[in-house]
Amino acid sequence: MTTTAEPGCVAAYGFIQPTAEEARRSLERIYGAATPPVWAALVQQAGVAPLGTFDVATEVARLTEAFLHSGDPVVALCGRALQIRVDSYRHLTAAMDKMEDAS
Repeated sequence: MTTTAEPGCVAAYGFIQPTAEEARRSLERIYGAATPPVWAALVQQAGVAPLGTFDVATEVARLTEAFLHSGDPVVALCGRALQIRVDSYRHLTAAMDKMEDAS
């Protein structure tokens, strides 16, 4: 059973890999124009580059941890939602890999 999908997408489920851009947008929906300093603090706490492409496997995980450990409960809640997305993507990808290996 071979299926194809876009990079970062679990083929059978259409689930897209969470990104740092998605995390930033979650803050923008809540903080609007006040997002830049909140984002900058999280990026600094995570120890990731503020600009450019994030390595999804490593930097999004670090960014998620920064969200989760934020003193702001709203940011922490966004982090929990992001963690659920990251974990779901990882588990669905692993399940898909096992299904492909079995076929």
